Amino acid sequence: MTADAVHLRRARLAIYGPVVTAVLGVVLVAGGAIGFTHDQLRDTASVRAAGVVGPAPTDPALVAPLPPVAPGGAAPPTQGRFQLVAADGTVYPLGDLAHPLLPGGGPHSTDPATRIVGAAPQSANGMWLAAADGHVYGSGTASLGRVPLGAHAARVVGIAAAANGHGYRVATADGHVYAFGAPDRGGDTAPKGTAHVVGIAAAAHDGYWLAFSDGRVDAFGAPALGRVGLPAHSAPVVAIAGAIDGSGYWLTTADGHVYPFGVPFRGDLPSIRVQARVVGIAASAQAGYWLTTAGGQVYAFGSPTFAAIGGTPKATIVAIVPF
Repeated sequence: MTADAVHLRRARLAIYGPVVTAVLGVVLVAGGAIGFTHDQLRDTASVRAAGVVGPAPTDPALVAPLPPVAPGGAAPPTQGRFQLVAADGTVYPLGDLAHPLLPGGGPHSTDPATRIVGAAPQSANGMWLAAADGHVYGSGTASLGRVPLGAHAARVVGIAAAANGHGYRVATADGHVYAFGAPDRGGDTAPKGTAHVVGIAAAAHDGYWLAFSDGRVDAFGAPALGRVGLPAHSAPVVAIAGAIDGSGYWLTTADGHVYPFGVPFRGDLPSIRVQARVVGIAASAQAGYWLTTAGGQVYAFGSPTFAAIGGTPKATIVAIVPF
């Protein structure tokens, strides 16, 4: 072999070697990334196979990056961690990245007057729990005040964090709204007939919506997006959840029907046999949502987690709070 041929062969090796190495590296990295994606969505795929999750694991909503922070600066929930709150103030951390159990909480009482009826996240480190008698308890954060209810006043039914993340609003069954560290939007409203307020949800620009048991939704500092025309003898609306960006909301009934307004529909529970009535709904960071039952089962729709409390909770579950 001539000297020129030797030099030519060495030149080719110098070129092909790095190219082959780079190609192998890309293949390995791609394989690892694909494996991570499948691993990350394995729970979602298994739930979908059981007929629970609406979109397929390839739905962009499940693999898209997290959206910007919620309206006003409150941190958005992560992919699949949340806490269930019981009527006696017990907090159950669940999900892919379960949040540690927070100190504090409610009164741990079974008295109907002091039972916890709702909860709202303060930040990644805490939340507020509202009791029927107007007390608000801080779990991992400080309470900003309580509702001064009289002896015969309508009970508190829900609480929602303000869009700025620094306060909350508390709603009563007869439509009164009390603001603590949040702007007052004149949210008092009158129920019609036998319907009553069942929940409150934050909207963009620090507005909010009040949901009624008959499917009506009143808007305050927020767009009026619609209401549910429930048929006679149907299960009542029991909860409302606002989207992370405050653009719309979902309503859910006690039997697990979900109605979207300004947000995507991901599925609901009527085709699934559940062990207890639905009591709460919470938005996820993937434009999906979770439903929870009084017995502590959690059903994911467009969200990557399906979970349940091990055993039977000592008190009825009343709310689900994502982190």
